[in-house]
Amino acid sequence: MESTSRHDGTLEPDQTLTALYRACLMREPEPGALDYWRSTLADQGLEAVLTQFLRSTEFGYKLGEFVNLYPYDQAQPQRIDTQIDAQDMARLWERVSKTWTRLGSEDAFFSVLTNDRWRGLAQDERIDAFYATGEGDLRRLDAWLARNRQSVDPNGLCVEYGCGVGRFTEWLAPRFRNVLALDVSEPHLALARKRAGAKGLGGQVKYARVASPADLAGLAGADLFYSVIVLQHNPPPIIATILDAAFAGLNRGGLAFFQVPTRGGDGYAFDAQAYLQSGGDGWMEMHAVDQKQIFTWAQRRGVRPLEVSPDHCAGGIGVSTTFLMQKE
Repeated sequence: MESTSRHDGTLEPDQTLTALYRACLMREPEPGALDYWRSTLADQGLEAVLTQFLRSTEFGYKLGEFVNLYPYDQAQPQRIDTQIDAQDMARLWERVSKTWTRLGSEDAFFSVLTNDRWRGLAQDERIDAFYATGEGDLRRLDAWLARNRQSVDPNGLCVEYGCGVGRFTEWLAPRFRNVLALDVSEPHLALARKRAGAKGLGGQVKYARVASPADLAGLAGADLFYSVIVLQHNPPPIIATILDAAFAGLNRGGLAFFQVPTRGGDGYAFDAQAYLQSGGDGWMEMHAVDQKQIFTWAQRRGVRPLEVSPDHCAGGIGVSTTFLMQKE
């Protein structure tokens, strides 16, 4: 029998637990379930109970009843300029370089992972914890390669675009004899080189600054191109230029594993001339390019998709997508 409210107006445990079942799982509690939840409520508190409900597989199946998981399913086309002349491209590159050089000087680690845990990070006990986060990225890469039955020659060249302070680079280094780590910000690269020296990775990794489209020549001869949570911080014409160079630079059979938003947030558009005339806010911008454009650029360079999937790399802004592609 369901418990009733107390005289002070608060709910009895069984009322609270039954309400959770009805609201979150849209059903009545199964026989005996309330015994378990009463014990959890008494021992761990309501927050623990709520956490288990919200993280349950059953609630995950019903999530679509509460939120629209595909808000852009019937969205209109995006206006995104990706083609500009060389002079304007140079202006875009200078703007990105200026922004990220400043961010690297002010708070480099936080600019890589925007979590308050990494604000003001220096050489203290948190530094190893910061770099340890790269292991999750490596497991993700390995999972994508494994399920697509792909591997990369350890004697080949791995190019990481947007290496930042080398958070992921040190996880790539043991896998490859040659790693080229590229970034637009010299302050970030300085910290990456310092970390590599401390970890004894100097012989395996070469760090280089990308100051203009001409520097993308370093992407030539790659067996693996990797870029995650990086392209999104560049205006679409730069994203297009980087990906075209990456596709062109892959060796035959080479793989490109990268992430980029394929739809911006509500109302997102990119007008190149309006953007160039604006002053910007000096913070890390979020941009997108249409998925169909990425396929077009890839096809033009003889690169085909192996797997494409939405991800959570853009913090819920628009639609972020991860790609695994291969040069034919």
